[in-house]
Amino acid sequence: MVRDNFYTGFDIDGNENGFLCPYCNMRIEKPIFAVTYDVIRNRFKGDTSFDSKKNSFIDSTLKTTLTGYGISATDDECIRAVFDPERIPAFVEDWIIVRREDEVNDGRHIAINGYVADITNESGIPVEPVSTIACEKCHLILPNEYATRDFNSINNYTITLLGAPGGSKTALAISLYNSFKEIQGAIDIVEPFFLKYYRNHLKNLSHGTAPESTKESITPSLTINLSHNGISSKVHIMDTAGENIKDEEKNWSRNLAPGLRADLLLILIDREDKRKSGDLYNYILDLRNRLLNRGRKTKVIICFSKCDRYPNHAKEYMIADYRKWEREIRRENKGLDYNALMDLRKYRITDTDSYFMNPEFYKGERIEPESDAVAEEENPVTPEAGASNIRAIRAEANAISGNTTKYVIIAPFGTTVKDQKLQGAYSPQYIDDLIETLKIYGGIK
Repeated sequence: MVRDNFYTGFDIDGNENGFLCPYCNMRIEKPIFAVTYDVIRNRFKGDTSFDSKKNSFIDSTLKTTLTGYGISATDDECIRAVFDPERIPAFVEDWIIVRREDEVNDGRHIAINGYVADITNESGIPVEPVSTIACEKCHLILPNEYATRDFNSINNYTITLLGAPGGSKTALAISLYNSFKEIQGAIDIVEPFFLKYYRNHLKNLSHGTAPESTKESITPSLTINLSHNGISSKVHIMDTAGENIKDEEKNWSRNLAPGLRADLLLILIDREDKRKSGDLYNYILDLRNRLLNRGRKTKVIICFSKCDRYPNHAKEYMIADYRKWEREIRRENKGLDYNALMDLRKYRITDTDSYFMNPEFYKGERIEPESDAVAEEENPVTPEAGASNIRAIRAEANAISGNTTKYVIIAPFGTTVKDQKLQGAYSPQYIDDLIETLKIYGGIK
């Protein structure tokens, strides 16, 4: 059964504590109303006085939030009016009217604490309901369930991505978006900036340009609607900033929040992680202690990335063309025991002689540091130490999951990247196979 803790959530110590914003992971008492850029521009279309008061509409909180996601936005793009219905700011008083819900009750409005809001025309007559809500902390658009509190109508499932910087979390999120974008109603992104983010990156990838490194930023969350036998689920894919896996006191507790609220942890590891896997291990160790203190298990998938660099090994464990393979299985009327396939993959990858769990995984890489910052380390991590860290990560993952950890291998871009340019065509590998593993192992219907 899928939990609804995406909404009701836990605080960092595991106590239920009301609403958690899915973006900033901060507790919110209630959502607030939001009027987005396009609606505001339409309302003041032809109003020559708007330019003189435009600065009042520039949302500095939103701009700061977007910076944390690596999204660059101009002041004009950050025009957004957010307001508490019980404390209406002066700059919206002359074009917004707030009333009690029972005064309207027409089914077109969304209510916050019994209040609804309308945009008015120049004569003060309501012409359009305000039907968008936002987080009072980060000002990003929230699903309407936060206002209706109708959390049980949809099963909610949260997947949190963990990995070192450059560990392909952004690449994976974009490739998951790509896999579902053509399915009607599958992508459920309510924040306009996030939807634009994924569309633009996918367009750039088709022209051979990869996203910039997300150093010191987080990949925008991605929500996918899945439906099976009339049962709908919202799968929320959340990121953690890779560099924040380090133990920094001022941000430590907050950085753990996405992992603590997850139904499933997806840990990404690649060949370049030999100098970074120690930090990742320490983060997962602390996360394990917090999770086990709650007395519950969290499912874990360890995902080896960038397998275009070792295609023959990936081919041993994964289904190269999942869709074609699935059609053939149906045509031959054979049943698919995917659990058996996952168990076989687990055995092959975690075997003591496995290519992925010993120093062979690092052959052909530079051992010497690539930057002055790494060069200053007293004890640079050797290939063997990196392999040891990966084994340690596997051990902690099993503790978190109750020894049910699964393994997959992917190539989110399907080709190497140099100076932000793809060396070949954008062709993600094994993403469908990963999705099937998430559905079967995660119990996502």
